[in-house]
Amino acid sequence: MCHSATNATFVYESVTGYFLQDDPDTVAAGFDYTATNFGLKDRAYESDERFDAQHGEKTQWERFEQEVLRLNREDTPGVRYKVLFLARHGQGLHNMKENFYGRKEWDRYWAAQDGDSESDWIDAHLTELGIQQALAANAFWKRQMAEQNIPTPQRYYTSPMYRCLETASRTFSNLDLPPDRLFKPVVKEVEPNFSCFFPSFPRSPLNCSLSHSLPHK
Repeated sequence: MCHSATNATFVYESVTGYFLQDDPDTVAAGFDYTATNFGLKDRAYESDERFDAQHGEKTQWERFEQEVLRLNREDTPGVRYKVLFLARHGQGLHNMKENFYGRKEWDRYWAAQDGDSESDWIDAHLTELGIQQALAANAFWKRQMAEQNIPTPQRYYTSPMYRCLETASRTFSNLDLPPDRLFKPVVKEVEPNFSCFFPSFPRSPLNCSLSHSLPHK
């Protein structure tokens, strides 16, 4: 979770104590968000006394949502608390090839190539493993919505890289989302000039990629 000051620009700061991901005892390597309720800690909140007076009738995510609402009602003017779900794309073909050649050789030579004799990785697509990773995220969202009544995102943002578009699409397609929170992502490109160094970064024309391949329903 983070809070931002509403000035000409936004300044984000993480708020610790709510998620396992910021706990110093958490081992980042191999951390499984699907086994840990997205990492949300099992703890009490100041808002529990009013929202969950019976102590246990509400889920952890329902209670956390109320705590965020409380913080936004009571905290410093100009400061807003927001919950961000940040996800990396599933395994792309370029990731698989980097594993195949090794990091040193990949950085030395292959990362600057369009591909090898077997395949190309310009605007790399997901591998089968990457697709399964995105589908696992989709299944977890379905379970969280059913069991935890987790609040779904109000806004969706994705990179124009095909692997990111496909990951986002497979993750949020076929979910029973509220009418005001449907999956209609804003596609944003942060570093448009970075792609000149690595062929896996140039993106395909959006009109072609989106209309012919996405979303997956």
